[in-house]
Amino acid sequence: MKFNRVLLFFIILIALAGGVYLAFKVYMPDVIADAIISDELPTYLPERIQKKVKRVKKPVNEGANAILQTMHKSNVSLEQVLEAIDNVTEEEANALLDSINMYPPQNEDQLFNMAKRQFPVDFDVEVFRKPYKDKVSMRLIKKCVANANRYKQSDEVDFESARSIVKSILIQKEKEFKKLVD
Repeated sequence: MKFNRVLLFFIILIALAGGVYLAFKVYMPDVIADAIISDELPTYLPERIQKKVKRVKKPVNEGANAILQTMHKSNVSLEQVLEAIDNVTEEEANALLDSINMYPPQNEDQLFNMAKRQFPVDFDVEVFRKPYKDKVSMRLIKKCVANANRYKQSDEVDFESARSIVKSILIQKEKEFKKLVD
């Protein structure tokens, strides 16, 4: 009888841990995207995540707004951009990172061209070159590459979570844009 209670306790503990892990994987990217976009940070986010969100909040919001403005001025839809993001594999992203580490770009255009070659899309990506150049500096590129290298080695942020965060930000920004237009 005592063995059954212990076994039941461990089964419940494992199920609870699995549920927490699944919730973290499914809901955390949306929570982080909301935190980046909103004016205030949720108090339930751990302090170290709040610090990271504060650091990236302004450039990410400006970049997402620039992407959406460019999309609406061109013939590129949000669905096309989201599909392009979905089509990127972790191996391709790591290959680009390795390529950047091996042959560091000398200017913003070189990185844009590297990404364009690595991730072909079925829309004119050139429409994004000007806003990219307006928002991205070599200093920012070096900082992002250093963070990507650190995340790749530490598994602090997994590829799927990063992809979900990017997509959530774009989707939420599009909703904000449509509210303003309507």
